[in-house]
Amino acid sequence: MSSSSASATWNDVPCDELGSNDVLRYDYELVSHNGVITGYVTSNTVSFSNLQCNTEYTFRVKAVTRVTNEDGEGPFSEDVTARTYKSEGKHESSPYVHSSKGHGPTS
Repeated sequence: MSSSSASATWNDVPCDELGSNDVLRYDYELVSHNGVITGYVTSNTVSFSNLQCNTEYTFRVKAVTRVTNEDGEGPFSEDVTARTYKSEGKHESSPYVHSSKGHGPTS
């Protein structure tokens, strides 16, 4: 976490919780008083930039798996909340998601 960026990493879903270890993607939500950013990644990490300084963000993620030829969504993780650091300058750009294996943001 910095004044304008953050990253999140989570553990892979254990095989026995899914009935399969075929995770298709991880859907995420990043929520602040400015709205919600949603997207997905195929790895277990995501980074965000152009965040507003001194702002509280809440993150959660869920696995989407392939189970018997159907997509299945797990429950969202517990919320994780953090605040970006204070900074002298304001960031006017929209938040951006960095991932080599994913899509976002969608607001």
